[in-house]
Amino acid sequence: MEDLEELEELSKDIKEASLCGLGQTAPNPVLSTLRFFRDEYIAHVRDKQCPAGVCRELTDFVVDKEKCIACGICAKACSVDAVIGEKKKTYYIDRQKCVKCGACQSRCPKDAIFKIAMGGEMKDDNKPADGRTTYPTRERPIGKPPLEKTGDLVNIFINDEPVKVDKGTNVLEACRENGYEIPSLCYLKDLNTAGSCRVCVVEIEGSRNLQAACVYPVTEG
Repeated sequence: MEDLEELEELSKDIKEASLCGLGQTAPNPVLSTLRFFRDEYIAHVRDKQCPAGVCRELTDFVVDKEKCIACGICAKACSVDAVIGEKKKTYYIDRQKCVKCGACQSRCPKDAIFKIAMGGEMKDDNKPADGRTTYPTRERPIGKPPLEKTGDLVNIFINDEPVKVDKGTNVLEACRENGYEIPSLCYLKDLNTAGSCRVCVVEIEGSRNLQAACVYPVTEG
């Protein structure tokens, strides 16, 4: 892993060459994580896996077939029709359509949808309803937006005000387009979003938790 070695070397050079205390301590987070969590770096960079299951592009949502009551609420919450199934039959999630927004998980009344790390073989207690035995591989390139505007309009409410926005727009852009400013830190428009800083969290009607506006797609109504 030449990149990790170079990163460590650069951090040490900055620490030794800096003339102020702030500069000398700036590389400490990098050096500390490289020292104690090098396996995590290797898993992400080389194996394209997230053992903790928190990186958006390296995680997967699955349906627990034992808990699923086939109520269809998750399918209604999904703005990209990635939840497949019908009432009285266990639902499953189409990973090629799924944008990892978490809307289905937040709406599920039985906590039957959960997030797992991608990579490796599935255990018997968390195989999804579609019968897969291995975690999915990446087929959508990193760095491209998971949603593209289609030109179709959806009706939404922002602070009880009805507005129309393009289908595929995230909540952050929808609010900004209509004069509502939401602060953000990690969001870069037209690039892949992570929602990791949580500065832009908003309240979504029907969702049990606050959602990151930069990754949550708008849905009809």
